[in-house]
Amino acid sequence: YYMTLKMKPRKPFIAIDLGGTIEDTWTDKSAWFASKGIDLGRYPLSRTDIVDGSRVTEALYLEMVASVYSDEHILGHRPVAGCYEALIAVSVHFDLIVLSSRPESQRAVTVQWLRQNGLLRVIDDLVLIGSDVSKLSWCQRHHVSILIDDDVRHLQAEDDGTSPTRIHYTGCTPQASHFGQS
Repeated sequence: YYMTLKMKPRKPFIAIDLGGTIEDTWTDKSAWFASKGIDLGRYPLSRTDIVDGSRVTEALYLEMVASVYSDEHILGHRPVAGCYEALIAVSVHFDLIVLSSRPESQRAVTVQWLRQNGLLRVIDDLVLIGSDVSKLSWCQRHHVSILIDDDVRHLQAEDDGTSPTRIHYTGCTPQASHFGQS
């Protein structure tokens, strides 16, 4: 006598950064810097690009972070265009983990943002690791297959064969261009 259980096969894990990858923070970042007289251009830049490639100091960048990533500002951010559809497509083949370097103290506002934008039902887990833990090492410990992040700092490490596949998401243009039109 054998009993066959139908078990849902476990899908591989994919970890996706939140701010700048799922949540459009570029609009507020560039506006904040513009209010200080610094034009970062039209296209999203990572922290490294902003600090290393302009007259932005680390201290000024952290001042922007305190403002743009405050609870009140988070709730006003919009999702990156097309992210809902992309997450749905990816969820067919992967269990989705939103992996953020936000502190645990911002869990409630982050869950609220995900809920108000219809994204909470798409993801399988929300992990807030703060700034003390490397995203790559967290992914290695939790057997994550792929890590997607807009900040290359979270993707850089010596590849010892256990690192997940790393994808540097550099964003999209704020508006679609219309090729062939003058």
